[in-house]
Amino acid sequence: ESTSGNLGVALASMARYLGVGFTAVVDPLCTAESRSRLRDLGARVVMVEEADRAGGYLLSRLAKVRELLETDDRYVWGNQYESRRNPGIHREMTGPEILGQMPIPPDALFAAVSTGGTFAGLSQCFRERGLATRMVAVDISGSAAYGGPPGKRYLSGIGASRPSSFLTDDLIDHYLYVDVDETARYCRKVLREAGIHLGASSGAVVAACVRHLGENPDITDPLCICADGGEKYESTVYSDRWLETVGGVPQPGGGGMR
Repeated sequence: ESTSGNLGVALASMARYLGVGFTAVVDPLCTAESRSRLRDLGARVVMVEEADRAGGYLLSRLAKVRELLETDDRYVWGNQYESRRNPGIHREMTGPEILGQMPIPPDALFAAVSTGGTFAGLSQCFRERGLATRMVAVDISGSAAYGGPPGKRYLSGIGASRPSSFLTDDLIDHYLYVDVDETARYCRKVLREAGIHLGASSGAVVAACVRHLGENPDITDPLCICADGGEKYESTVYSDRWLETVGGVPQPGGGGMR
């Protein structure tokens, strides 16, 4: 599978349990921590170094996956980008789990977009139940996941170099973009003030939520879907040095590592 880290780690864990091989096709945005974890789980890691025409690496990763499929018929590709089981599992399981655990449905839900499967599945679940929850998709600057112009991206786990196969207008109430500075700032703020170690896409979701709440004070019960932890991002959003290399500005007292 082509992966920026999180799904690859999950698939490597499952492959190890099943006793089958797993090849993760990654790119330089995949953090060193994620690559190390993949190898620890027994995965073969194939690195794609050349950026695609959109300025990211997703299209190059997909080309490498197809190349591998052509060279060995033992490969099976789950294809998270096209499989209807991607949004389907969130429609059937994640959404009902959320609603079953909350005393009342949230009046707004914020979730990051990459393949778009998580957001699409959750939105389908909430829409089918006739809930008034405002569905807010969160993306990173430079992403083309919802048809915007592609550009340079620096974070893994959020955004894409091509439009999502799952996102449609009827599933989205608001679509918000955040940048690297916002993401890093809220990752560090939540860790400092709440002791919760968020990953990059989760920090982006919280940043978008805070901004949206400031503009929409009628929202009283928002829900942020924080899909990843911060352990794999110490070398990126939690590093002042990394933030400086991508044009960000370390926050005074932000607690970032040098």
